[in-house]
Formats: sequence, C-alpha cells, structure tokens
Amino acid sequence: MMIFCGIDCGTETLKIVLHVNGSLQWLVLPYESQFEPSFVEEVSYNFFKNQGIKISDIRNTVVTGSGRKLVTFAKKTLPEIFCLAKAVEKFFPDAGVAIDIGARSFNIIRCKRGRILKFITNNRCAAGAGISLKILSDILEVSLKELDDLYFLSQTPCYIHSACAVFMESEVISFLHQGKKVEDIIKGAILNFAGKIATLIAEVENEREIVFSGGVARMKSIAFALQDKLKKQILIPQNPEIINAIGASLIAQEMDIR
Repeated sequence: MMIFCGIDCGTETLKIVLHVNGSLQWLVLPYESQFEPSFVEEVSYNFFKNQGIKISDIRNTVVTGSGRKLVTFAKKTLPEIFCLAKAVEKFFPDAGVAIDIGARSFNIIRCKRGRILKFITNNRCAAGAGISLKILSDILEVSLKELDDLYFLSQTPCYIHSACAVFMESEVISFLHQGKKVEDIIKGAILNFAGKIATLIAEVENEREIVFSGGVARMKSIAFALQDKLKKQILIPQNPEIINAIGASLIAQEMDIR
C-alpha cells in the first residue's frame, strides 16, 4: 500500500491529507487554543489510526503552513507557495495564477507546470486575509455565513476605501452611526477586500485562468466580487481549504519516485 501524507499547519486550523493508493482522505480541525506541536502530533496519529494506518506505513510526510517547522515527524517542510503550485498543476493545469487566502495570510502566485514564476505573500497585515472579514462580522454582530448571504441583498453598497483593516473598522463604525444598511456596509467592505486582492493579482499576471483557494474561498461573495473586479472566471477547488495539504501530499509522493 502506497501512502503519503501532506499537512498544512495554518494559523487557525490543521489540515491533514492522506494520499492512499491514489485516493485522498482528509481531516480539517481548528486548534483548541494556540498552536502546539503536541496537538498536531496527537491529532495526526489519531487520524492515521482511525484510517487503519500506522505512522510506519506512511512513506513520506511533507508539512507546510506557518507552524510547519514545529512538526517533528515531517520528512520535509516547505512554504505554502510550493505546495499551492503543485496542487494547481495537478487540478488546474491551464491556470496561470492562484490566490490562497487563509485566516491571517494570503499568497498569490503566477505559475506554470508547478513552477513558481512570481509570487506575492502577506503574513503580517490583516488586510486581504480572512481575519479582516472576521473583524467585520464581529463589528456588525453577524456570522460569516450571514456576511456572505447579506452581500447579495445590497443594492447601494457603501464606499469603503481603507486598505488597512484597522481604518476599515473605523469606516464601518461610522457608517453604522449614519444608519446605513448592514448589507450595504458588508458589500462595500467585501468589494474593498476584493479590490485589494485584484490589484495584487495584476502585479503577477491577469491573462489566464485564476484559481482561488483557502478557507476564504468558501465565501461565495468574495469569489463573486473578485470575478467582477478581474473580469475573469474564478476557479475554486471542491475543498479549497485543504489545497495546500493536498499539494504537500503530492510532493511527498514525488519524493518517493525520485
């Protein structure tokens, strides 16, 4: 039995993918508190056990994500952009650009056949990352699901121009005091969010198909706003939050071939 593992240790969730004889099995689990290596190892071993797999059965394990260097049982660790490029090559070979937006960071790459030609990454500022949407939902006292749904009810979106999440928060509060509709504030904020990402995509390329992955890709409003800004079709994987873990598992498989 040929088994390979890819793990993405993000800032908010742990994603584990097992590549077993060509089929994929996966687990997505939020951290109970702050990232702890012992938590990752315990969850991983339990997941393997539930699949009837021992750690010794796994030929290679590749770990990516912000916590990758703290995982002791990995055979190799890699930055997210390499795993993203590998997954895009596998599932979207004609795509030229991929956007991966997580809770606290984002990556934009231009790639060809799994090779990265140019990239932009951000892991220090909330703007353009999922945390800015969480800030918005907290201010407006709505869930992320409601945020997503209310976007499509807006007819007259508020104009929000701040690129910084902190200044965006001030604008949102100001609009609330003015009595603006919640859905109009939401649409304005999401259009602003998408506009920032679209501007960065233009710096790498905007000629071919664009893949959108990461947990934020589950929000239809973001994909819709991006598509509107870019005038391009946005391709979203079936399980966008595990795409980097899948890429890691594919690299683990390639290591065995070499």
